[in-house]
Amino acid sequence: MQLSKRAAPTTYDKLNYGTRNLVVRYNGIMTPSWLVNGSFTWGHNHLTDTPTQPNVYNITDSVQALPCSVTNDLFGAILNLVQCTSSDNVLRGTFTRQGYGFLENTSGDTYGFNLDTSKRRTSSESTTSVSVIA
Repeated sequence: MQLSKRAAPTTYDKLNYGTRNLVVRYNGIMTPSWLVNGSFTWGHNHLTDTPTQPNVYNITDSVQALPCSVTNDLFGAILNLVQCTSSDNVLRGTFTRQGYGFLENTSGDTYGFNLDTSKRRTSSESTTSVSVIA
């Protein structure tokens, strides 16, 4: 029996992903001794995974994960599930025979807001600052 080295077409998928970032900033002088700074940020990301054939059940083949060099007395003799046909066979290991399996699409948004003001008093050399960060 000749095994194909290519993955089954039912295991293919299409990815749609992206990121958007937006920053708005304002720096202003209200009076010669009063400064105002403000900013708003928004970040959006998404990942959508679409199987080419979503109605095909997932089957994972793990039989070929056990090479002939491993003695499989419990499974081979009692249950007769794993048989070594030849030590020359190239084993693929565990692989998805058909179907795509579990997927979870994701989307995320992050927001930020900052407002900062500072006022310099003319009678002294000190500065008073107020900040709001959300």
